Amino acid sequence: MAASHLALLTAGAGKDELILCSSDVYGSVYTMVENIFPHLGGRSVLMDFTDLDALEDTIKRERPAVVYFEVVTNPMTKVIDAPAVIDMAHRHGAAVIVDNTFTTPYLLKPFEMGADFVTHSVSKFLAGHGDVLAGSVSCYRKDFDKLHDMLIQVGCTLGPNEAWLALRGLKTFPLRMERQCANAIQVATFLENHPLIEKVRYAGLPSHPQYGTATRMLPDGRYGAMLNFDIADCDKDKAFRFLDSLKIILPATTLGDIYSLIVNPARTTHHWLSDEELARVGISPGTFRMSVGIENVEDLKEDLDQALTACQ
Repeated sequence: MAASHLALLTAGAGKDELILCSSDVYGSVYTMVENIFPHLGGRSVLMDFTDLDALEDTIKRERPAVVYFEVVTNPMTKVIDAPAVIDMAHRHGAAVIVDNTFTTPYLLKPFEMGADFVTHSVSKFLAGHGDVLAGSVSCYRKDFDKLHDMLIQVGCTLGPNEAWLALRGLKTFPLRMERQCANAIQVATFLENHPLIEKVRYAGLPSHPQYGTATRMLPDGRYGAMLNFDIADCDKDKAFRFLDSLKIILPATTLGDIYSLIVNPARTTHHWLSDEELARVGISPGTFRMSVGIENVEDLKEDLDQALTACQ
């Protein structure tokens, strides 16, 4: 959150300026642009970035100072056409921030597509072991002095121990991502064929609405380790029975660890959204976000199957 806040301030968000943000983003970013920046005299518009025609109409009409999005969104794993959005924003004078946490540099390099700022929750896949809180902002040299000055004024400086932990985790980053991507496609395929699952959203499945966009942008058939699924006929009680029945996969509000992690966004990462806002994003009581780890994939499938059966 410190990295996202810093990037927005440096990119030009503030008094009398508009942030145009994807409506399907990390819940704290959603509430930051909706609730914090208006106190600074700014404005925000949140919308679906997969509708490129509507997006361009909004950019032309609203003239945002900053456009902010995730390439693979949190938690619904929509895939945004990053080159198209970046080009569109630049043609109308907006700076672009890409949160690359889900895709990571292993899958996608937003600067090669023209992004002005790239943020990561380093706590997640980059550090990879669930034991550090860290974020990063990257930019071009021309923006660095402004970014650095803003960092000093706001005070969001990373501690040395956290930096060391993140650097230690990076040593195994490519190995972890290779295994996690391979596991994720198998888990997603298993869930898509499970009779107790209503819907699976994973960028590597042909059934994903933006599968073509993902295949064009992401290399070598790797689609990341994040997936999203809905349990059929699921209410709050059933959702918690499912989580309590898991034996290997850990219920936790983080992601990107070597262990598989799962969360019910309506009750955790996005709990401060109203029912109407949750419905607009696509989050139901039975929606789950899963970060696939490096475990034996057959163990993961067996764990999901027994928990789904137990929660009925």
